[in-house]
Amino acid sequence: MQDPTPDRTHSDDAILIHGARQNNLKNLDVRIPLNELVVVTGVSGSGKSSLVFDTLYAEGQRRYVETFSPYARQFLDRQDRPLVERIDGIPPAIAIDQTNPVRTSRSTVGTMTELNDHVKLLYARAAHLFCRGCAQPVKKDSPESICDELIARAARLRRAEASISPATTGAGNGARPDAEPADPRLLITFPVSIPKTFKAEEVEQLLAAQGYTRFHSKTKTRLEVIQDRFRASTLEGARTEGTERTRTVEALEAALRVGQGRVNVHAVRGGAESPGDAGSAGNAAQPVAGAVWRFSSDFHCPDCDIHYGDPTPSLFSFNSPVGACEVCRGFGRVIGIDFGLIVPDASRTLREGAVRPWQTPSFKECQDDLVKCATKAGIPLDTPWRQLTDAQRHWVLEGEPGWVSWKKSWPGTWYGVRIFFAWLESKSYKMHIRVLLSKYRAYTPCTACDGARLKPDALLWRLGTKEDADRALDGAGDKMGSDTHFSPASSLADTENRNGSLSPFSGRAKTATENVTLTPISRTRFRPRHVTFPDAQLAALPGLTVHDLMLLPIERVRALMDSLHLPAPLDEATGLLLTEIRARLKYLCDVGLPYLTLDRQSRTLSGGEVQRINLTTALGTSLVNTLFVLDEPSIGLHPRDMGRVIGVMHRLRDAGNSLVVVEHDPQIMFEADRILDMGPGPGERGGEVVFYGTPDELRAAPSLTGDYLSGRKKASHALSENGVRATFSLASSQRTRPDENVALTPLSSPQRLRNTGKLELLGATHNNLKGIDLSIPLERLVCITGVSGSGKSTLMQDVLYAALCRAKGKPTENPGAHRALRGAELISEVVMVDQTPIGRTTRSNPASYVGAWDAIRNLFARTLKAKEREYTSGTFSFNSGNGRCPTCGGNGFEHIEMQFLSDVYLRCPDCDGKRFRAEVLEVKLRGISIADVLEMTVSEAIHFFSLPGEAEVARVLKPLADVGLEYLKVGQPVPTLSGGEAQRLKLAGHLAEAAHPTVNTAGKTKLFLFDEPTTGLHFDDVAKLLRAFGQLLDAGHSLVVIEHNLDVIAASEWIVDLGPEGGDGGGEIVAEGTPADIMKSQISHTGAALRDYRFAMEGLPPHAAVAAAAAVAPAGYPP
Repeated sequence: MQDPTPDRTHSDDAILIHGARQNNLKNLDVRIPLNELVVVTGVSGSGKSSLVFDTLYAEGQRRYVETFSPYARQFLDRQDRPLVERIDGIPPAIAIDQTNPVRTSRSTVGTMTELNDHVKLLYARAAHLFCRGCAQPVKKDSPESICDELIARAARLRRAEASISPATTGAGNGARPDAEPADPRLLITFPVSIPKTFKAEEVEQLLAAQGYTRFHSKTKTRLEVIQDRFRASTLEGARTEGTERTRTVEALEAALRVGQGRVNVHAVRGGAESPGDAGSAGNAAQPVAGAVWRFSSDFHCPDCDIHYGDPTPSLFSFNSPVGACEVCRGFGRVIGIDFGLIVPDASRTLREGAVRPWQTPSFKECQDDLVKCATKAGIPLDTPWRQLTDAQRHWVLEGEPGWVSWKKSWPGTWYGVRIFFAWLESKSYKMHIRVLLSKYRAYTPCTACDGARLKPDALLWRLGTKEDADRALDGAGDKMGSDTHFSPASSLADTENRNGSLSPFSGRAKTATENVTLTPISRTRFRPRHVTFPDAQLAALPGLTVHDLMLLPIERVRALMDSLHLPAPLDEATGLLLTEIRARLKYLCDVGLPYLTLDRQSRTLSGGEVQRINLTTALGTSLVNTLFVLDEPSIGLHPRDMGRVIGVMHRLRDAGNSLVVVEHDPQIMFEADRILDMGPGPGERGGEVVFYGTPDELRAAPSLTGDYLSGRKKASHALSENGVRATFSLASSQRTRPDENVALTPLSSPQRLRNTGKLELLGATHNNLKGIDLSIPLERLVCITGVSGSGKSTLMQDVLYAALCRAKGKPTENPGAHRALRGAELISEVVMVDQTPIGRTTRSNPASYVGAWDAIRNLFARTLKAKEREYTSGTFSFNSGNGRCPTCGGNGFEHIEMQFLSDVYLRCPDCDGKRFRAEVLEVKLRGISIADVLEMTVSEAIHFFSLPGEAEVARVLKPLADVGLEYLKVGQPVPTLSGGEAQRLKLAGHLAEAAHPTVNTAGKTKLFLFDEPTTGLHFDDVAKLLRAFGQLLDAGHSLVVIEHNLDVIAASEWIVDLGPEGGDGGGEIVAEGTPADIMKSQISHTGAALRDYRFAMEGLPPHAAVAAAAAVAPAGYPP
């Protein structure tokens, strides 16, 4: 192990931190080498973020920002000066954390990666326009291009005429009477519209004054004026520069100028210039069939007479008023009535109250109207809603045709549900009506753009060829690299990391050129609502619209852009643009995000996906000599894909950058150059460097992290400790290779064998789900696994959770497509426990969230001095009442905004940050005031309130310690918690409720849904989390968890593994069953990861040399 104390003689190649005291850091001195990958680990609350983000990044960013002018600094994030003596040798710092700050629906993956900015430029320069009426190409014509087109068409016309009849000089024998039947006359004309305020004769006189006296045709509203005329054979001389070409081009220029950019060319037989006129030879003019050629100098379809605007980048942006849909304003959806909420139970009949809004006393009259009108119209009243025909449902919801208004149509015509809600909208000035409407509203796709977000004309431009489009839509050639797995021992001798030490995760890796071909999934071209041509023509069009591109997975967009070849005049101008697009798409695939689409809303991304997207931005900038600070880049990644992120970090390091990564994943830890282990405990028991050295040295070290990495401790055994639950042991009777079948030994338990029912979701087809049937055993820990993009969040959040909320009558967005939901009656409530912030007010704290603060205030109100002063529990509230400080309002600080510096929070001068009046603080419980309680940690508070008569407070606070939050202060503002801490605080709230004796009195189970609850957790914290899960399970509840952590997966009682790949290659249930069943599967990536993880963490002893060094030299560890 290496001493972390800075060496002043080598400050030029390392970052030297002296006297770091931020938060709980205990005057640390640390030396972090430059151009290396350093992982910082440790239990939650041990000081990792305080050292890495609050000290190292804050100082690096602060020094960088100080180099800008005061004007520029006001637009940049401001960092407070950390509590540190000094930091030497720190380069400019960039933080890439796991938070998702995006809340607007306008932000998508495309806008976040700036790919949309590049794509709209590419479409504005290289896309082609196709008419919405006839699907024909629409382009701008110039005199030169029209001349070339006329030459080609004239030659084809002469050949066609010659094939009809040979040239002849006489009539008879069926021959045509014209002297030159294979050489028709071409008339160059331009249209002139006759204004309503003018007569045709007046317009003709004006044209005659300009020398135009010949007309090809005349109508009441339009004149077709002849500019010049040629024989088709004459145009052959215009192929090269000469008199004929000059004459033709000049005629076309004049026609375009006077005809306001439009010119028509008519092919006629005979000598006349208009049909019905006599020619020079006395024969009448005969128009050649189909030989009217229309041209325009702007984007105008001559066949449909439709004008289009010039393409600009703003036209292809839904964040610009130029391109955004005028109905939804670029959001792609609008707020409307959700008929799923109006008829929540499809098993009910109309007579039984299928239409929910009409079952209240206020609108019972509408139910009576429905019964009366349905009887009259022959609509069955005693048939379940799901069995009614579409026409019958339409009658109920939309009413009868011919409805005009309430005065004219009622009571003779049935109004329907939609008219009823339109009537309610007219009364929305009343509060109770607005509340009622909110219960039945939801976001629905915009009917004007069908969710495309863009104006109709923007969806007519297409990029690429038909072959390019077919390959992208059909998925031909979809590939996804297969990355590093956990390694068997036989591979260890072949792979070394940069230190020369062996990594237990570094073997059995395919090279970057090895790929696995995915199952092609065919997609259809997006059909804009305003086009009138048939689907067959749509399928035959070349290229893709910008919305087609947004709907494709990134891996397919990358394949399309790689194969895109633009015309030569555009190559030079757009080469840089295409290169940048291809590079960004490649980086997104490199970090394991090939399954995302560019139109995916950023606010729906997980923190890990946001972090990896930001990582691609860092790659794209090609920065050097920069400090990158990362917060758990492994979040959301399956172990199969971990090698992608490791490779990206190595590329950044090898480019001359320094990386400091807060991480708990063993794969990344073993690929680090050095590991800094913080601890030994959380909160006040942390803030020290427990270990600093290489990964192999850590496995032999007597530290908590080393115990778990070497297999001396196992987080997956937490559920089975003290007989809490049954789980599976990853130990087998004999060591086997990871690719062999592993026999697992189940820990027997009568509770495990009891049948507790199941929840079934049938035929789920939302997003990439392929009609899967999900079965969830209740009162069990069920784990949903799979590689990134395989459909886990879609299945649990978009389909299962939304369907259960709909079944329970909760307002929700439309559930994802599925056939049926069974077993919803077996659960009393469904609870989604995610990492969204709990609140924004600084007045909320952990004690108030779990319900302990009221009990604490009651204890102080019962003290002798409080009774003497007639204080109540409200006196000890900092949110209201007379007990709080009147100066700061109970906040404890005053907020002062600074324009060019960080906002200043000054301690309240009156209460000195204690939040209460001085006389209130005189009331003490065993020498402790109410303000002192707020400064206690949770563990200290549990110990303090452990006496008889106060145990209720300790009982309510105990769930906070059970989920690993014992280091938090009782009064810590909730908004300052991380996403993982917020999720565990929510879990603690449910644990406190589960401990209440009135829970589950109805005999039904609550269903808890968790999305990666191990985010930010150390091995030891995962063990605590599993024990907390055990408490919920013992209370009779059910848990469904999306997880990549192999300890949680191994501890689960049922696994549903999705895949086999991400995006279009996923959406299927690869394997389901117990961990033993999954490990036996030969096609499950999760099963392979479990087998390899068992071998890497249990079957690989520390190297002999390292073990020997650890046995004789443990004194090198920091005290």
